[in-house]
Amino acid sequence: MKHHIRRLTAEDCPRLENLRRAYAAEMSDSEDGSNSNGFAPALLSHPNVLCWGAFMNAELVAFAVVFHLPEAISGRWCGLLDDLYVAPEARRRGLARNLLETIFRHGQQENWTHLRWLVPESDAPAIALYERVADEAPWRSFMIYY
Repeated sequence: MKHHIRRLTAEDCPRLENLRRAYAAEMSDSEDGSNSNGFAPALLSHPNVLCWGAFMNAELVAFAVVFHLPEAISGRWCGLLDDLYVAPEARRRGLARNLLETIFRHGQQENWTHLRWLVPESDAPAIALYERVADEAPWRSFMIYY
């Protein structure tokens, strides 16, 4: 089945919100954002947030959220992939890889120093893909919950 990837716009808010809720429900063992109604408009309108979507038959079936961040050490910019989600019915079709390739190209065009991201230790299929396309970072991750 053919798909295409493009940056998401304000018109995509209802579709993104539905997919974001499915993502929150699937990740319910961590933070549950399923009750955050109307978050998509805030996400898509933020100046430092870049969102791409993968569409199959005009239906949004995957999304990636990237932050465009200052990188203080180099004095340049970098990208932080915060979320990448593919709906269960659309998995194993190369959408995650295609989203990553799109983000990689964008980062090259923007002259980012790097693109970084965090992955839950339990996300084995995603980790397998990430190990094929990237190097493991030399950083540890820490979190404070509110």
